[in-house]
Amino acid sequence: RCKSPYFSNHYKIGPRMNPDQLRLSNNPRYQVYVSESGWGKNDRNNLLECLKSCVIEEKMSEALCKKRGREEEDLELYHEQLQSSPVEELFSEVDLESWTPLQWQEVVQSMSSLSALRSGPDCANQWNNYLSPRVNKDTWNSKEDGLLVQLVKKHGLNSWQLIASSLKTGRKGWQCLQRYQKIRGRPAAR
Repeated sequence: RCKSPYFSNHYKIGPRMNPDQLRLSNNPRYQVYVSESGWGKNDRNNLLECLKSCVIEEKMSEALCKKRGREEEDLELYHEQLQSSPVEELFSEVDLESWTPLQWQEVVQSMSSLSALRSGPDCANQWNNYLSPRVNKDTWNSKEDGLLVQLVKKHGLNSWQLIASSLKTGRKGWQCLQRYQKIRGRPAAR
């Protein structure tokens, strides 16, 4: 039987936060949250819709800044065009991967359905590793598998981002790790 950690009492309550912890916990940049549940289809769709709204808002503010002589009808037409644009087209011009944690926190706060469940880093991770059109979601082919094995031999088992970029197929590091584990039939040692 496991004993309770030394820093909690018999009710499993830990000590109060010190002033530094309080300051950091109130700053969205430093909030750490691990989601308890996986991302469902509705969660992903909500995130995409919210990101679409944020990108449209960003593009509209750019258009307003450049307005100079444009009529309001032109801006309304531009807004309608943006609303009807496919998600991939909208996101192709915006680099969401370079957004700051504060920008992602704003996304979460604008999403009433997700704000209680997700954090900024959680949403950023979901976008960067799963939802982004830049992520290669195609099935792996034998040529990629062979190249992956060669790159792992060259770079080792701790350089998955480097391996993914060397692969030049739009795969992410975690995809390469998972594929390598599947090829080898066991988890890769770190």
